[in-house]
Amino acid sequence: MLNLEYIVPLGGPLYGILFYDAGNALLRSEKFSPKNMFTSAGLEVRVFVPALRVPFRLIFAYNNRKIYLDDSNFAFRFAVGTTF
Repeated sequence: MLNLEYIVPLGGPLYGILFYDAGNALLRSEKFSPKNMFTSAGLEVRVFVPALRVPFRLIFAYNNRKIYLDDSNFAFRFAVGTTF
């Protein structure tokens, strides 16, 4: 698993984040190969709300591989809280 982020303060509680993620889960019998990695790259806008002590996150991502044929390569997500 790999997670890279470049965080840019935009002012006050607002941040812009460029990110790149890569990873996969394998059985013990499977060999690791970088060709079998799932990756995602994109942009996140994060607003940290001090009164609630959590970030509100808008995430736009491009995924290089689809799990299902009818999945889109692009994803838009709204999340509350940290990544870990």
